[in-house]
Amino acid sequence: MDRSTWIVIPVRSLTDGKRRLAPVLEPDARARLVRRLFERTLRAALEAGPRALVVSPDPDALSLARNAGAAALEEPRPVGLNHALELAAREAAKRGAEALLVVSADLPDLEAEDLRAMLPPPDPESISPAPDRAWNPAGAQIAERAESAMPRKRAVVRIAPDEAGTGTNALYVRPPSLLAFEYGESSCRRHHEQARRAGARVETVDRPGLRFDLDTPIDLERHERRPFGRPHGEREDR
Repeated sequence: MDRSTWIVIPVRSLTDGKRRLAPVLEPDARARLVRRLFERTLRAALEAGPRALVVSPDPDALSLARNAGAAALEEPRPVGLNHALELAAREAAKRGAEALLVVSADLPDLEAEDLRAMLPPPDPESISPAPDRAWNPAGAQIAERAESAMPRKRAVVRIAPDEAGTGTNALYVRPPSLLAFEYGESSCRRHHEQARRAGARVETVDRPGLRFDLDTPIDLERHERRPFGRPHGEREDR
């Protein structure tokens, strides 16, 4: 079991998420869906083996995380996804993390095996070309990690894109300070380019359980055509 990787699950709100579904779902129905997606993600993370950390400003999400056996990190206020992940990366590094696996909490087909597939096998090669410091897009220093004093392992980034190939549904980063998170439009390309500049080995992981994220009314319609959690590659689009 890989104990050096922490799986990080960011959650904005269990009651006010998925606003793009508001035209087709009442608030209570949206809240139930968000909770069910989060619980599935949390269960998969805990079954996958590494330690799990939920970062959220939502007390209910943090309570669910602790009760399930995951670590919980409270955002002092909603600060945006990228800043929240910076906070989580710092916290995981303090707890001894050598790598992070960030996973979106809206993947209805996610299984533990999908997350295990994001973890590369042990790399016997040492001496990473990656820098000791991470920088955000504006050039501001955001962190300096304790792993700079440890034996260096080769820097690795693994990206699981969404169906469009533009978003990032899961992101493995070793060491945790390697990248400045750039979630948002074209995040897959930006994470890939940043990793290349850092001299990391960059790989793409394409699995049905990681590919389909539920965001829009069209996504919901597709999702409702088959049982919750059915592998998306087996879906009948008729």
